[in-house]
Amino acid sequence: MNATRIVILVLALAAAGGAAFLIQRLMLSNNDQVVAAAPEVIMVDVLVAARDLAPGDSINSGSLRWQQWPEDALTPNLISREATPNIRETLEGGTVRRNVTTGEAIVAAAIVDAGNTGLMAALLSPGMRAMSVAVSDETAAGGFILPGDHVDVVLTREVSTDRRNSSYQSATILSNVRVLAVDQIITDDIDGGAKVSDTATLEISPGQAELLAIAIEAGSITLTLRSFADIGAVQDDLANYEMPEIFAPPASTQTEPHRVTVLRNGQSNRVRVEGGM
Repeated sequence: MNATRIVILVLALAAAGGAAFLIQRLMLSNNDQVVAAAPEVIMVDVLVAARDLAPGDSINSGSLRWQQWPEDALTPNLISREATPNIRETLEGGTVRRNVTTGEAIVAAAIVDAGNTGLMAALLSPGMRAMSVAVSDETAAGGFILPGDHVDVVLTREVSTDRRNSSYQSATILSNVRVLAVDQIITDDIDGGAKVSDTATLEISPGQAELLAIAIEAGSITLTLRSFADIGAVQDDLANYEMPEIFAPPASTQTEPHRVTVLRNGQSNRVRVEGGM
């Protein structure tokens, strides 16, 4: 019995010694291995916004800064210090064309060079036009329509049925139109959040401009404010949709027979007359 215990103890000691030997060998092997150095990431300076920038903001010395950027992630539209070391001075006095957040890389299309072109032309999307309409507190959502909002354009016109009676007709003629400016203001940074204005400048297609020009002459224009959650693609050009029924000639212009009394040589006669009266 004692001999068996001795054999078991010897085997256990041998197993423990073997395990210790293997662990030591592994540790020595790991120490002998050369750890591969991580590849070096080459960084370059890229121009970014030093603060939040909004359309219409003027670029000054505190608007932009250089920030380290992986060279592998550098794209042709980014502005690097190596390629344009004096670009910050060049862009000073320019105007921001679209919203840029702090730390966002600046691209050339986001800033209009000072004196290069009109700001309104720079704010327009390609292929679009700017057109102003007269508005008032009552026709522009109480002054809460601001630059950058989207609106629907509603035309209201008087429709005469005869000489004694008249009625009014209203219809939405343009949908989801972007507001570029309110009076001469092109940003939504208005104290109080509302402004009584005289004009609103809208971004519309050439076809929509033709339609709006007719509407201005035909009746009164009202702008209705759309929810931010309801902003989608701009309405198609005029060539892609039919003229709204509201532009049909009023009933008073349609030819209808009338009878009038004519006095001739002391005699009165009822005469049928074609056409509106």
